[in-house]
Amino acid sequence: MYNVINTMQHFRIKHAVLLLWVLFFGAIVFTTLDEHFPEGDEIIFINSIIEAQEKPYFTTRIFDKQSTTYHRPYKVALRQWREQYPSIFDFIDTLSPFLVIGLSHSSAPLSYVVAFPFISTENSYRENLFWGRFPSFLSFVLGLWIWGLFFIKKFGNLPVVLLGVTLMGYSLQN
Repeated sequence: MYNVINTMQHFRIKHAVLLLWVLFFGAIVFTTLDEHFPEGDEIIFINSIIEAQEKPYFTTRIFDKQSTTYHRPYKVALRQWREQYPSIFDFIDTLSPFLVIGLSHSSAPLSYVVAFPFISTENSYRENLFWGRFPSFLSFVLGLWIWGLFFIKKFGNLPVVLLGVTLMGYSLQN
């Protein structure tokens, strides 16, 4: 009986140490979300979010006369259907801010859905950069935690697990 209790306490201590280690790296990355260099994709990402908040993405795209695909049969058909079924297209336009990244970029759409409510023209560029990177930060911390839990369960060797978490956590781009 004592051996089972001792093993449980040892298991909890490993989890507590792992949690503190993951939170340590999470805190470091969190404080630098708006500081390291922006990538071109992030600027396009922020711009797309702001544009999607200002005008309906889907309708704007099918009525854009500057588009090289304006006269394509599918766009002609969509414009005709827009006139016949405006309520359906209005509904699609209300959803389009959440779909715009997936439709027009190679970025992960879930990241966009999480960042969408926090990005606006009222924020500074640094604030928008921070909120645009926040979903990736959450994935980073969760990934470190899950990775650590898996290897604690698999191998039980806490120093090796902490070394792996350290190597993974050292990168600001995770």
